[in-house]
Amino acid sequence: MMKKIYYLLLLLPLFIAFTGCSDLEEIVFDHEKQEFSTRENAILLEFIMPTGSLVDDEYYIIGDFNGGEEEAFENPEWMLEKAAESNLKWGIYLMPSSFKDGKSLTDGFYLKAKRQGGERSVKNEPVVHTLDVQVGSFTNVWVDRWESYFGEVVKDSYSIYVNNQTGWDELSLYAWGDIEGITPGWPGLLPTGTEVINGVTYSVFDMGKDNKDVTMNLIFNNNNNGKQFDAMQGFTLNRDVYLLVTEGSFEEVDPNVIPYAGFTVYVDDQTGWDELAIYTWGDAELAGWPGIQPTGTKEINGVVYTYFEMGEDVNGASLNLIFNNNGNNSQLADVPVVLERDFYFQITTDGATEVNPDGEPVEDEGFKVFFEDNSGWDAIALYYWGDDVADPGWPGFSPAGTEVVDGVTYSYFELPAELNGKSINTIFNNNGAGIQIDGPYILIDKDYFFTVTAEGATAIE
Repeated sequence: MMKKIYYLLLLLPLFIAFTGCSDLEEIVFDHEKQEFSTRENAILLEFIMPTGSLVDDEYYIIGDFNGGEEEAFENPEWMLEKAAESNLKWGIYLMPSSFKDGKSLTDGFYLKAKRQGGERSVKNEPVVHTLDVQVGSFTNVWVDRWESYFGEVVKDSYSIYVNNQTGWDELSLYAWGDIEGITPGWPGLLPTGTEVINGVTYSVFDMGKDNKDVTMNLIFNNNNNGKQFDAMQGFTLNRDVYLLVTEGSFEEVDPNVIPYAGFTVYVDDQTGWDELAIYTWGDAELAGWPGIQPTGTKEINGVVYTYFEMGEDVNGASLNLIFNNNGNNSQLADVPVVLERDFYFQITTDGATEVNPDGEPVEDEGFKVFFEDNSGWDAIALYYWGDDVADPGWPGFSPAGTEVVDGVTYSYFELPAELNGKSINTIFNNNGAGIQIDGPYILIDKDYFFTVTAEGATAIE
């Protein structure tokens, strides 16, 4: 008997130690800590997202209590808010007074992400949560996976996202095809919203459930104000479509690629050459002879262009382009450009012609001569002469207007486009009233800036 008592006394400290552990505080991980403040009149749910969830996605809570997916998805009232200090914690305040048809969280709910799809279990099964909670409470809810983790998201409907670079005041989308009423009657559908993806603002045209997998033809227009062009023809709407749209062209783009911020030269190559390169000289030489190689090819409005991304560091530069067959003894005449926009050329062995993306020729733009007039004359004109240059007639051109450049207001002369690439001698005069000064000899491959006095013209660097 004494041995048993002694044995029990030996076990007593261990028993006390183990029972003492129950008094320790429960361990709480950082991602489980409450991130939003509790409100007396609302239920606070904080969702712990799976690793890899997109920070810039939109997450919506859906259940019978808020009308289901048709009413709740993409409704701002039911969109979650990201916690300020955590990329894994998203919260929402729910007020039972707004619940529909006497439903509650006990009837089930789940999340759906705009880009990653519906909530899924680790076995790729649909998930439904149930909770019996009251106002003034806080509850963590764990999310295991998203539909996108298991492959491409299957959507009920698809949208057409448009990076609108038309310059139009309004943009409408009309569609026709296999069925009637793909969009409302002409001029069609106005954007249903906007969305920013990788810094690009897209106008969003929600095409609706009835148009999923329908074959259609698209026409963009300026809401029936006189401008329109055909876009994608005979395509099946079985995915979201992302387009870059200008006044007369369209191009399908990848929204996940951060947009290139420089300018591009597109070439419809009809030379028959085996290779194509562009050599540049002027403000910059992008590479030694034979120049830069193509970035790739793109089909725009049925035309396959070889395109050259010129680089963001030469935006605004004045360059002369020499199209050549990659240094194999064939080249075209110099083409002067100022990289303030994209350029589209059709080239043959006879030369290069600038075109619109729809293939029609465009008129060349001339350069400008900007000047500060300190001459004291009552009027001023610019005359020029040179080899193979048409005589503008004395006293020359009058100023075309004024323009603010880098905070300075200049008057300017507009030079005709046929001077591009040619050299001229300039004469500033008081509009033929008896006074004139010789200006500089200049190559017309860029805009020029001068200070004009009664004694002479000085270049502004």
